[in-house]
Amino acid sequence: MNGVYIVSTNEYAGKSTIAMSLAIELKKKKKKVAYMKPIGTLPKKVDGQDSCEDVDYIWNALDKPGELKHVCPIVLLSRFAEKAFGEEKVDYKKIIKDSAQRLSKKHDYVVLEGAGNVNQGGFIGLSAGDVADLLDIPTIIIAKYKDMLTIDDILQAANMLKSNLLGVIVNMVPVSAEHVVKDILKPFMEKHNVKYLGLIERDKKLGSVSVGKITQHLNGKVLAAKDNLDKMVETFMVGAMSQEQAISFFRKKANKAVVTGGDRSDVQLAALETDTNALILTGNLMPRPIVVSKADELGVPVILVKEDTLTTVEKAEHLYSHVRVHENQKVEHMRELLEQNIDLDYIYKSLGV
Repeated sequence: MNGVYIVSTNEYAGKSTIAMSLAIELKKKKKKVAYMKPIGTLPKKVDGQDSCEDVDYIWNALDKPGELKHVCPIVLLSRFAEKAFGEEKVDYKKIIKDSAQRLSKKHDYVVLEGAGNVNQGGFIGLSAGDVADLLDIPTIIIAKYKDMLTIDDILQAANMLKSNLLGVIVNMVPVSAEHVVKDILKPFMEKHNVKYLGLIERDKKLGSVSVGKITQHLNGKVLAAKDNLDKMVETFMVGAMSQEQAISFFRKKANKAVVTGGDRSDVQLAALETDTNALILTGNLMPRPIVVSKADELGVPVILVKEDTLTTVEKAEHLYSHVRVHENQKVEHMRELLEQNIDLDYIYKSLGV
């Protein structure tokens, strides 16, 4: 089928962002593009139907191409697992193939996104390799860089995909490890007939989270700048020092959220003197009116939460370790990174664009 399948060696490797970015690029080339997630691993109701978190954002952002039941035909709900492990016989491959064919008939290209990693779905005969073989579709591996042994994950995935492999993008590479990828991993991949498509550095913007998402995750209450919840937060800083120390400390990082007690107006005002995108006030302690007024004036959201500072930071860090693409700013930024760092000409030529 005409399209491309985006899979990853690990979860949270950036495949959703890349899949959506490629879909948008194809649309810009005047192509009719559908999005498909054959196996949804993060169940969520979308338009009243069982679907997946990624589908909720990407399908809607692409103006809902195709019927939802075909966009994400299999969702790994608990009852699905019970059925799959039981004696009931279901032809899951036929479900995937029928849905893909229906989407393909009405669109020039279908951009498919794999499950959490290349192995997920294997228990029903639908690992990344199985799906690629079933649909005979060019497949790109997104490899999240860990260390030099990332090559093991790449070669294992490449062996699984065989002739359907289009190439590999190494993502989230620290600047200090670029030479490892270019001088060691790339030649080794090419030696094993695995096409290297390029690397994308670890990027703070892509790893950021909107103030709105943080507020939702922390079950917080917005006290100021309610219209600016789309601001992106790249890092957290804890304010537990004197006002004099706080200003110099907070100036070290931009695009941050400062977490501090609701009764620490001195620290809160100090944070507002620096490049701060949100104030998160803990202990359910209301701030002084001057803080709320100043934050409103600067357009900095103030979020009040019930938990103490330590618990709040732990919850926030958990959110950052499971960042997903649900913000337009990230997708636009990824498109720029793809244009700058990835061999898109090779990809488009391989797809016949």
